[in-house]
Amino acid sequence: MRNFEASIPVGFFTYPISQAADITAFMATTVPVGEDQAPMIEQTREIVHKFNSVYGETLVEPDILLPDNKACLRLPGIDGKAKMSKSLGNCIYLSDSEEDIRKKIMSMFTDPTTSVWKIPDAWKAILCLSIWMHSAGGAF
Repeated sequence: MRNFEASIPVGFFTYPISQAADITAFMATTVPVGEDQAPMIEQTREIVHKFNSVYGETLVEPDILLPDNKACLRLPGIDGKAKMSKSLGNCIYLSDSEEDIRKKIMSMFTDPTTSVWKIPDAWKAILCLSIWMHSAGGAF
């Protein structure tokens, strides 16, 4: 645990209930999640089951919908290194502008087998000239 020797923050206990409230408020029957969120949905199901056993069939017990594609079980962040997370600053927000979303998507690292080459501005003209000469049949 994170140095909780003296006390445990109340959020440690209330977060699962808050998460369950967010899901059940919309009467969600199925919740699409990554594999890392499956335990949270299972905990929501347990909370709903207990609530309904006390107060009658009031809340909907949601089912988990995991992606069929193994690569999609955990959504990587825009940096390609970790899961997408607000705390890591590597995510796309629903409130982002179209321009911000485009910048984030275009900067994403998508192929770990490919090296990313940065060409200095001073070399770009030389590279263009070399490509042009090669395509025109020039020998080097």
